[in-house]
Amino acid sequence: GFKQMSPETAKVTFTNTFVIKTGKLTVKVEAAGEGKKPGTGEKYTVHVELTDKNGDPVNGTYGGKEFKDGKADFRLGDGESVVLENLPYGTKYTVTETDKLGADTVAGEVKTECELVGNTTVEIQNTYNKAPSGGGVTPPPTGGDVLNKAEHFGYIIGVPGKEVRPEQNITRAEIVTILFRLLTDEARQAYWGEDSGFTDVQKGVWYNHAVATLHNLGIIQGDGSGRFKPMEMITRAEVAAMVVRFREKSDSIKLENRFTDVAEGKWYTDEVLLADFYGLMEGDGSNRFKPEDKLTRAEAMTVFNRLLERKPHKDHLLPGMITWSDNMDTGRWYYAQIQEATNSHKCGQDVIIDGKVYETWSEITPMRDWAALEY
Repeated sequence: GFKQMSPETAKVTFTNTFVIKTGKLTVKVEAAGEGKKPGTGEKYTVHVELTDKNGDPVNGTYGGKEFKDGKADFRLGDGESVVLENLPYGTKYTVTETDKLGADTVAGEVKTECELVGNTTVEIQNTYNKAPSGGGVTPPPTGGDVLNKAEHFGYIIGVPGKEVRPEQNITRAEIVTILFRLLTDEARQAYWGEDSGFTDVQKGVWYNHAVATLHNLGIIQGDGSGRFKPMEMITRAEVAAMVVRFREKSDSIKLENRFTDVAEGKWYTDEVLLADFYGLMEGDGSNRFKPEDKLTRAEAMTVFNRLLERKPHKDHLLPGMITWSDNMDTGRWYYAQIQEATNSHKCGQDVIIDGKVYETWSEITPMRDWAALEY
């Protein structure tokens, strides 16, 4: 028969060692090509979303950013990277570049629901092609030199019924069309475009040339999925991002955040603070910038007058100028700004009022036929 073993000799001990697997995700951005690349200090915006195997958001602090609802944005300059360590093994990640700073083509722009199984690197390479020559015209320098600051031309046409509608909101297409008018003829020709590449901007629409040209110039971006959303009302933050791209950036600029509603790490944080630094935009007087608020037409004209370094004063305009039925109150804060934007004129000697410098109008000049240029 079989010999029965004692309980002592039959005892077997198992030791279980559980190893919690984690992974590391590195996101890197680089710029390439011979075209106009971002200036020093400019940052690409990269949006990262994390989910587990069940599709639920992965929250926590990774790469120095707190993920809420599994989402966080990172601001990376050329050659910079961010490392997200100790991610749960099998985490699914989506990496999207939402602001590519005027790059023509993007390799690795979107990585959708890839599963993290170890150490993974997502490399985003932004390629900048040479700007179109515009028939042999050398592209002008970057920065304010592409803007026509020499002439005080009217760039707002108004609407039927002699109205300018100062307190109405304004679309992204309208804003870009205005910026298109602010360029010098040389810049407009050098960066002229007829195909922006945006899926929702068709050839033949009234804003197509403006969108394509400003895209070539690196002033406007889409939404990260190939769309420009031309008919959406533009926000104050979006306008700030556009106008500061006309200014040269420098690492020596020390940005100060005096706004209670502009949080660190938002895609628009640096742009808003730069717009404030350059005096292009300001808050509401109670330390709020209201970045998500829709921009009004009066606010738009004020920003663009500042971009062109114009300084109108209600008491130094001229009789015979174009007037508007909804801009007759000279006590309104925007009265002079609207008259400046809607009348072509020459200027005489500046005047100083209450310690501030203002322009004086000396002659009304004809308005340009903008429609002929844009179609």
